[in-house]
Amino acid sequence: MMGKNKVFIAIGIIVALLAAAAGGYMYYKRTPTYTFNLIKEAVEKHDYDTFSRHVDTENIISCAYDDLMASALDDEDTDETIKGFADGFIKMLKPGIVGALDDSVKQFVKTGNSDSENAQQEKTDNLDSQQAADNLKKKTNFDNISFKGIGDLRKEGDFSVVGVIFSDKQLGKDFTIELKMLQLDDGTWKILQISNMKEYLKAIEDAKKEKLAEINKPLQSEIDSRISLQAPVAEIVNRDSWGFSQAIQLSIPANINSDKRIAHIAGTVKITTNEGKNFAVPYEKDLNNMNGNTTIGMQYDLNPFLSRDNKMIKEGINGYSFEVTVSKVVFADNSSIELKTELE
Repeated sequence: MMGKNKVFIAIGIIVALLAAAAGGYMYYKRTPTYTFNLIKEAVEKHDYDTFSRHVDTENIISCAYDDLMASALDDEDTDETIKGFADGFIKMLKPGIVGALDDSVKQFVKTGNSDSENAQQEKTDNLDSQQAADNLKKKTNFDNISFKGIGDLRKEGDFSVVGVIFSDKQLGKDFTIELKMLQLDDGTWKILQISNMKEYLKAIEDAKKEKLAEINKPLQSEIDSRISLQAPVAEIVNRDSWGFSQAIQLSIPANINSDKRIAHIAGTVKITTNEGKNFAVPYEKDLNNMNGNTTIGMQYDLNPFLSRDNKMIKEGINGYSFEVTVSKVVFADNSSIELKTELE
């Protein structure tokens, strides 16, 4: 009798363990982590049907495109008039760009190569859309990120938002992308959108600027040791005898102390308006081998069709400030020192 009881107890324990294991599996199956594994396996097995069941690539890319373009139009250096034109152009390009990226993902999952024969033909047929698609990948630093782990999970109504942590090998930092997900009838999940795309783009951009500043610091010191510019005197002048066009004339006190003659400089003029808004315009200037204490003159032509320039033409530049920086020096022997603008 005691032997039978032990057998029954053992069987009961085994059944309980199996039930717990089954329950644990059913719970695990309903977690985003399980879905991520399904997506990973689908990519490894080139199973696009399973992949597309759990990833809405078209919507993800479409929303990411909108966020990227919104971030680009927020750039303080972009004039409001240009933003208006750009908005229409952006909307016109969107279907082609979203389609190009969506097809690249599809081909990658199916074949392991994003450049199928069809995709290559589309590149030839629609270079503008493909270029914009490549720019989108570049802006997100797509080629430099790798999966690191799963972060926090929170509920937002019928949706869940899962933090996915990526390591960026180029920037040497971790970033979290928040994925908005919808639970399917079988308990698994479908990724619908990157909900923090704007914040992610800004974090990437800030990290790139920080990295570039670190790289450029010794280069900027070398440039500054050879040429230093003081605050310029600025005035609006006529560009023609009829007064139909105007420019801002800058007179910049400079000290040039270089062991090699400087033939040419380039950089930016940072303009701060009387409302505290900033924008920067590039310049290039031949120095004709100047040396010692001197004054460099340059002009910024005002475009009446740009809102910020038109405002200066009509109201003047009282209360404005100007700062001229040098980012490139070309010497008479054609050697040069130049700040980096892109990470390698």
